[in-house]
Amino acid sequence: MGCLRGDRNHGARPKDAGWAHRLYRSGEASGKALFLTTNKRNVAYLYQWYNQGTDRVQSAWNRITFPATNTILWTTVDGDTAYFLLQWSGVVTLRSVKLDGVGDEPDATFPLRLDHRLSEANAVFDGDHFVLTLPYPVPAGKQSLFSCFEREDVPNVSQRGRKLDIVWVNTTTLHVIVSDPTRRFYFGSIPVARRKFTRFYARDRNDQPVIHDKLLLKSCRVSHKDTVEYEVRVEKSDGTVTTQTYTGRVLGDPTLTNNEVPIRTGSFKADINAETEDATIELANPSPFPCVWTAAKFVYESTLRTP
Repeated sequence: MGCLRGDRNHGARPKDAGWAHRLYRSGEASGKALFLTTNKRNVAYLYQWYNQGTDRVQSAWNRITFPATNTILWTTVDGDTAYFLLQWSGVVTLRSVKLDGVGDEPDATFPLRLDHRLSEANAVFDGDHFVLTLPYPVPAGKQSLFSCFEREDVPNVSQRGRKLDIVWVNTTTLHVIVSDPTRRFYFGSIPVARRKFTRFYARDRNDQPVIHDKLLLKSCRVSHKDTVEYEVRVEKSDGTVTTQTYTGRVLGDPTLTNNEVPIRTGSFKADINAETEDATIELANPSPFPCVWTAAKFVYESTLRTP
């Protein structure tokens, strides 16, 4: 009986950095290090590792991109929080990013995932809308990256996460269209979380490679915890992409009322049906809702090479 594993990537540089460009460390904490590159100015790379004694048994690169900004001037990591000094058009802002799945609202039903986040405390109510003035400019071509969501926690009726209409006035001012002056909301850019699997190969119980002519990935079952929704994307070598979406919103579910947002723990099966050389598999959460992936189990079929 064989097992399926991803390629190890211990100590490797991120592919996007490239050998021709300078890669430099900007901040480090126990088990985590942040790096910047000279060729991608709005991208930072988080390297995480786990050691047993003197052996590094697990490691991973994580790419953090701020598409709405121009440049990351400086970054560092302290415990579970990363800090970024961001350059906008003539403005510099200091931002913090929690590297765990808890968020910074312990009393909320669930955390809302937004970068460059501002609340109603930064706005002024004007009759039938809020006027929100930003501390950073957002060019017209990047305004579509930003949204506004209600952050109310109503007992037994979870309205938290309901999207609110906005109207841009200029690069630093917008209107949030709500008629209630007590409405609480968050404005910001939704971060897209991704987990891309490396190429798979088969090994036996003794951790030796299994020589095969074909390794067909049939399906993937993703386990999740405290999750609302996410996508499983399979991209073939010919460029075609298949997206299968998990959502906790089941049509006709009697336990959900009045637009309540379901937080579920369970699993989701996605079909792959592609050879390992022909498929790139990625988990993605493009929503403002929480998502925690805990495990992934693949079903495969191998055609062994005859001696």
